[in-house]
Amino acid sequence: MKIKNGDIIEFLAISWIEPQWEFDFPTVILDPIIRYSSYGKSCESFIDDVAMDFCCNTNELKNEDISEEFNWRKWKISNLKRVCNERMNNKDIWKTKHVKVVKQKIKFYNDKNNELMYKIISTKKY
Repeated sequence: MKIKNGDIIEFLAISWIEPQWEFDFPTVILDPIIRYSSYGKSCESFIDDVAMDFCCNTNELKNEDISEEFNWRKWKISNLKRVCNERMNNKDIWKTKHVKVVKQKIKFYNDKNNELMYKIISTKKY
């Protein structure tokens, strides 16, 4: 999906502490694309990094190939989306101490030099 002037994109991201791994604090963007970070980023800063990358480099939304990492860790995108839906509906049943879900709307626009830029329209934290 190409990003253009005026597009409004809603991102859904989740971060959590992975209890069986000593230093893991993964963050995953689940919508509208799949992106993964194992570096302990907040959902908001990861979405910001991805939006900036789109503006500066590709102007295109593409999934990251996370299959090898997720297969090795036995994580499933469908399970993470289910956890997000549960959290957003106040049914937090996931058994980890730290889960953060963020929905963030970003508007992409062209600046005076016709460069693609973005601004955050809304952020909902769950």
